Amino acid sequence: MPRPISNHQIINKNHKKSMMILYHGTTNRLGNLKTIKPASETKFLRETFRKKEQNLIFLTDSLASAKRYAQLACETFSGKPIVYQVEINNTITETRPHEYTGKYAKVLHPIK
Repeated sequence: MPRPISNHQIINKNHKKSMMILYHGTTNRLGNLKTIKPASETKFLRETFRKKEQNLIFLTDSLASAKRYAQLACETFSGKPIVYQVEINNTITETRPHEYTGKYAKVLHPIK
C-alpha cells in the first residue's frame, strides 16, 4: 500500500528525522526547468500507454534510477539526459521502494 510522506522528511529506523534527497530524470529538450510539473500540464508523457496518474510527477531517491529515467526520456523525446535534484513542498507517496509520486517539485540544481 502506498505510504504518504509529508514535507520531504522520513523517519529512519532510529526514529530520527532526516532530509530526503530526491531526483527527477528527464531530457534537456524541456529546457532549463525551475519546477517539475505533471504530464497533464507539460504534455510530455514518456509512457504513451499510461492513462492514469498524468497529474502526478515521478521522483526517486536513487541517483542511478534517475539517470536511467533520463535516458528513457531521451529515447522518447530526443535531447540529452539530465537529472535534477529536487525539493518538494507537498505530500509525496512512496509507490515502490525508492520511487515516489507527488504534485510538483522545485528544481534545486542539475546533477553533474
